[in-house]
Amino acid sequence: MTRAGYVWGASEAEPGRTGPRSPIRIRPWGSFWPDSDNVADKELEDHAEAERTMKELESLDADEPGYDLLIGELVTGIRSHIRDEEDYLFPPAAADGI
Repeated sequence: MTRAGYVWGASEAEPGRTGPRSPIRIRPWGSFWPDSDNVADKELEDHAEAERTMKELESLDADEPGYDLLIGELVTGIRSHIRDEEDYLFPPAAADGI
């Protein structure tokens, strides 16, 4: 996926929108992370995996087999994603005043 080297996210016209995002040009990724394409690919895949898991959960009742396992996978994945953002993505941006 090509991201034209920019941070991606929901635009101001789409607050709270879920699903695929449109690129917003906040700041070139490369100014924060030299491996920006790999970083962006991982972040986009993390979001896509959470979306897939939530869609799968929507098709199950809470008492069905596999529901608890999917909840555990979702929680684990989101916690890992947040940890990556807090430990790796946000500090360089914060140091630059973003």
